[in-house]
Amino acid sequence: MNIILLGYPGSGKGTLAKDLSKELDLVHVSTGDILRDEMAKKTPLGAEAASYMASGRLVSDRLVMDMIKSRLGSETRGLLFDGFPRTVAQAESLDAWFSSRSQEIDSVVFLNVAEDVRLREDL
Repeated sequence: MNIILLGYPGSGKGTLAKDLSKELDLVHVSTGDILRDEMAKKTPLGAEAASYMASGRLVSDRLVMDMIKSRLGSETRGLLFDGFPRTVAQAESLDAWFSSRSQEIDSVVFLNVAEDVRLREDL
C-alpha cells in the first residue's frame, strides 16, 4: 500500500504520518528528513541540495525526486509520503517512478483542518 498524506502546515500530517506508518508497517517518507540526512552525510545529492540552500533557492524538483529514488529504490514495503509531492512536476515524476516499479499510489488523503485550529495547535 502506498499513501500520500497532504495538508496545510500545522494540520498534523507529520504526526499522523508517523503514527500510521507504524500501525500499517509502511515506510514514513519525509522529504525534509531525507534532505537533512543527505546533507549531514555529505552525499553528492546532499552537497547539491546544500548549494541550492546556500544561495537561498528551493531545492529543485529533480533533486528531491533523485533523493527519494536513491533512498527508496530497493524498498519493498509500502510507502507513506508526508507532504509530498508539493508540485505538479513532483507528482508526475512520482507517478512515473511508481509505474516503473509496477506499483501505484493507493490513496491520497488531504487533511483539511480549519486555519483557526491550525493556529491554535501551533501555540
